[in-house]
Amino acid sequence: MGQLVVTARRVRILISKNVTNPAIRRAVIAHELGHYVLRHPSPTLAEMCSPQPQVPCSDVRDFENEANVFALELLTPTHAVVAVCDLEPMTLMAAGQLAMSCWVPVEAAAIRIAERSARMCAAVYCIDGRIAWVSASGPFLHELAEFVGPALTPGYPLDPRSMASRVMRGELCEPGLVPAGTWLAEARIEEPDLTEHAIPVGDGVLVMLWAGLHEFWLAQRRLAVAR
Repeated sequence: MGQLVVTARRVRILISKNVTNPAIRRAVIAHELGHYVLRHPSPTLAEMCSPQPQVPCSDVRDFENEANVFALELLTPTHAVVAVCDLEPMTLMAAGQLAMSCWVPVEAAAIRIAERSARMCAAVYCIDGRIAWVSASGPFLHELAEFVGPALTPGYPLDPRSMASRVMRGELCEPGLVPAGTWLAEARIEEPDLTEHAIPVGDGVLVMLWAGLHEFWLAQRRLAVAR
């Protein structure tokens, strides 16, 4: 969608004519600015013509991810995120508010909210019936560590019970409760439902998961163990 061109005399950002959405154009510009400000090396011609997703590796810097993080920080300042990241109930309405106030794609807003929220929530994007990426809040990963399994990893197929699956089938769904096992590992004991909100975005479905009922349930479990 965009390309950074640096010569001895000037720096330019080229944007595809197909990118007409203003929010996406801003995100593309911010991403390319990230490459420039962070002084990322230029990719080879072969890499530019045939880009391949990078396999996460602690020994190799992920320049594309670094540019994405730069763009998120630039376009969605902390004060704007804090104003909506802890709403209750936590649905994609919060992401929608942030997207409108900061003029960014709603999926970018959902990521930013999930990474800053004190709620047990996670933003998920699905394409072709499978999870493409997941951005979970710290409380979600910490408090639900024993239940977070392969069902919330990229490439995993969607559970047909999920609202995301229903949206992919052409249905429009209001936020509602789904069994925890729809997105988490099946628990050996009875576990509260998750709140799921799913909407079509681009070629896929954007989801916000909120484990609001788990807060009281986990507190009760800890109390029972302490006794």
